[in-house]
Amino acid sequence: MNIKSIANATIAKANNKSSLKNHDLTTGDIMQEVMDCYKESNWQVQQFARYLQGKTKKQTCSNVWEFVKQNIAYKIDPAGVQWVKEPARVWADKVCDCKSYSVFIASLLKHLGIEGKFRFVSFDKHDEVPTHVYIVVPNGNEELIMDCVLNKFNVEAPYQ
Repeated sequence: MNIKSIANATIAKANNKSSLKNHDLTTGDIMQEVMDCYKESNWQVQQFARYLQGKTKKQTCSNVWEFVKQNIAYKIDPAGVQWVKEPARVWADKVCDCKSYSVFIASLLKHLGIEGKFRFVSFDKHDEVPTHVYIVVPNGNEELIMDCVLNKFNVEAPYQ
């Protein structure tokens, strides 16, 4: 059985419930929604996560990043809309933005015994309000960067 078949068999089925958030939310509200979604729905990938286990923390994180990058397309939310998708919905849709990528990745890592941290960043030196999020994993004296918006594992764009 290939990894996609295993994911189809072990990731919870999406419940067709959306967490659509409109433009009236503040950045802080959106950040809280991301964290709440993670806390409430990380269980949805619990049965699947073990199939991405590597021999080291770095290899495991690379496996997670590669799986997400190869199987879930990045698509920015439409103007004025903010979606925060649960992992099951992300897997069903096979498309999401950075918020839902981060929830999906952090959920997998949790069930692999790895603590992923959400990093909310801005790329505008004149505006410190975060516009992007991804996962970082402490690994000894380094951090492993898990940003599936970028095209390479363990790479980080300069941020404010």
